[in-house]
Amino acid sequence: MHEQLSAHEKSSNHMTAYQLCVEFSKKIKQGRTVNSENQKKTQMKDGHWREVLKRSVNVVEFLASQTKKRTERNTVRQKETEFLKLLAIIRKFSVVSTDHLIRATSNESHIHYREKTMKKEIIELLGSKIEE
Repeated sequence: MHEQLSAHEKSSNHMTAYQLCVEFSKKIKQGRTVNSENQKKTQMKDGHWREVLKRSVNVVEFLASQTKKRTERNTVRQKETEFLKLLAIIRKFSVVSTDHLIRATSNESHIHYREKTMKKEIIELLGSKIEE
């Protein structure tokens, strides 16, 4: 048995597998695995969307705080245009807002704050915060 184990440990297959294992171990310690790269990208996207959402909620809060009466004649499109104009002002001061606004207006972004479900969620969150 000892001879077989010794022969196996000297085989090219074992040496290759061992070398790969050592390299992978080093990559794990350095945070250079495929999973860690994907995790970094996901965290960056999460951070981006958090920042976009913060700005969007602040814009909604600002619009809601305005005493200007909204008439029934204002269409949804007019309100969205007003919202985008306000975001355009904000984008002058923020790279995150600029990037997001460009993607939103060019339809590059498929999911954004103008989606019906997103609007409902934001309104419900703001409503519950106001009630507190």
